[in-house]
Amino acid sequence: MKRTIFAFLTVTLMTFMAYSIFAQDVAPISDDPQPRFMGMGRMGRGGPGMGFGPFGLAPMDQMADIKGFGMLRPDLMEKIGITKEQKDTIQKILSEHRKDMIKKDADRKLAEVDLQEMLAKEKPDMNLVKNQVQKIAGLKADIQFAKIKMQMDLKNVLTDEQKAKLEKLIQDQRTEMKEKVKEKMKDTQGMGRQGPMNRQRNK
Repeated sequence: MKRTIFAFLTVTLMTFMAYSIFAQDVAPISDDPQPRFMGMGRMGRGGPGMGFGPFGLAPMDQMADIKGFGMLRPDLMEKIGITKEQKDTIQKILSEHRKDMIKKDADRKLAEVDLQEMLAKEKPDMNLVKNQVQKIAGLKADIQFAKIKMQMDLKNVLTDEQKAKLEKLIQDQRTEMKEKVKEKMKDTQGMGRQGPMNRQRNK
């Protein structure tokens, strides 16, 4: 039971901390055509109107998702010494990726509508259905690859020194998360030892 509680608290705290500073490794691939750049309000999600992106982009571009390093917030960019030239390069990568994702996602949605129309027929042609399913799978794979490539392109903008600084920040955050988990476990175990009757008496 204690192991289960510890595991749950570990995951919860690590998720919270990771999203507030980094999202470890590649962000999960979804059908969302927008790149995974989140405003400062996210975790609760920062949506439109929640401020400006670090490079004058839309609000959702407030953090760049870099494979192997996760969410790079504007304040972290400053800490690792991102230059104006690098910001301009990142802005170009994000802009091109967003346009590409809008087109790719539109193609996927149209293909899914076509599939629904095929299945709505009284006697669907299963060969056509199979081909359409494969087409949709291919379009989703293209979207996934485009996101991964974008993340790698962003990572390549950083110098080796900047990557090293970012890795150090990640290690510091991991240490901080472990300490928070330990403190939370101590509090939980202390409440368990008191028992419900003792806790009521202490109120």
